[in-house]
Amino acid sequence: MSIRYNLYITFPSIHDVLAMEKALKSVRDTSIRFEIVPTPQSLTKSCSSCIKTDEQNKGAILEIARKTHIPVTGVYLMEDKFS
Repeated sequence: MSIRYNLYITFPSIHDVLAMEKALKSVRDTSIRFEIVPTPQSLTKSCSSCIKTDEQNKGAILEIARKTHIPVTGVYLMEDKFS
């Protein structure tokens, strides 16, 4: 049985999370799957929501954040305890 990991990307505020959601949805021809979820308390207390996605989307999402000037406070890889 393989272990599955989720990537959590955190932001300074909910405004930045929503801006990232809009930026990701506006990218054409993309297969980036993501969802907005509560930020795990073990990661940060700065914003209560974050983006959760698969590990392979890290580079693409960070590039979109850089190009759209959306600040990212952290990128965390955590074991998926529910798979």
